[in-house]
Amino acid sequence: MSRFDNDGHELALFAINDSGLYHKAQKGILRELARKWRNGTYDVALAKVLWEYHAHAAAAEYKRQIDRTARFDSRSQRVAAAEFENYYRDHVRDDSHGGGRDRRRARRSVSSRRTRVRSRRTRRR
Repeated sequence: MSRFDNDGHELALFAINDSGLYHKAQKGILRELARKWRNGTYDVALAKVLWEYHAHAAAAEYKRQIDRTARFDSRSQRVAAAEFENYYRDHVRDDSHGGGRDRRRARRSVSSRRTRVRSRRTRRR
């Protein structure tokens, strides 16, 4: 393994385990890639480009949180992006991150129906 591979691997592990990065960027990227998978337009090369943006943000966060002297060059970030794509491909394929909004809407509609039924009952009395 070269130095770039080690740096990219360390960056990928940091980004996968950081909850702040997950909520800022990772969640949106997963939702977008799941949508592309459902539509049949998913492309591995373009997914890696999208993950490179996340690797760049992760490098800045790593520098801020852990080591101010750390430098992740573009090759290390590309290695991290490839690891992200490999790691999250099954999540995207299973659509475990893409349908979160629909499930919330379904729960809301059930609860609003219950409220409507209760309000009808109280009006009759």
